[in-house]
Amino acid sequence: MQYEFSTKLNNRKNSAGVVIEKVRVWLEESNNNRFLSDHGFKRGAAVDIVTKKNSIHITLIFGNEAAYKPEGKKAKVAGKVDRSLFDITRNANQMPESFHPNYASRLVASVEYGQIIIKAKVGS
Repeated sequence: MQYEFSTKLNNRKNSAGVVIEKVRVWLEESNNNRFLSDHGFKRGAAVDIVTKKNSIHITLIFGNEAAYKPEGKKAKVAGKVDRSLFDITRNANQMPESFHPNYASRLVASVEYGQIIIKAKVGS
């Protein structure tokens, strides 16, 4: 299943008052479309989030979470009991360049059980 959504900037000032450019990827299910929960991504589930050159891969961690060695960043699915979400915010230089709103206004998440791959939408 594929889901299209937006990316945006979420800039912050550091302690020295310098603006740090951040890119935010927000993927959230609605009450009537449980596409994350239906594919195993329920609130509190452990995941491995790997940022690659042109994509972000989110994989469910099955089994012994404590023994799991993540390829990327180990995290938990956020949200509420009735609505899961991912809020991935990183410095612009830590995200795929194609995710920056200056290059792509839309992202596409391909969701399968236990695996999400997010890429910039190509073409219109």
